[in-house]
Amino acid sequence: MPPDIQIKRSHSLTPEELKAKIQPLILETAKNYGLKYHWIGNNCKFEGQASGNLIINENIIQLNAKLTFAAKMFKGMIEKNINDMVEKALA
Repeated sequence: MPPDIQIKRSHSLTPEELKAKIQPLILETAKNYGLKYHWIGNNCKFEGQASGNLIINENIIQLNAKLTFAAKMFKGMIEKNINDMVEKALA
């Protein structure tokens, strides 16, 4: 089954630079949505009202997320917040 939210962006940062910029934003997002997360290299796995991962590659950042039934009611808002987080990290 495909993810409920899939975001893919190209970037020009090193994976280390992007990870350093996005980590505080992931922490804030995790607090806001009650998510637990952990990093394995450049792969951030998360679970809670949404589960999935955020992968940082050389030129691409990609997020795949499945939402719980209750969270699907707020999919538009959640997707906008995630897009804003990614854009902020890439700025």
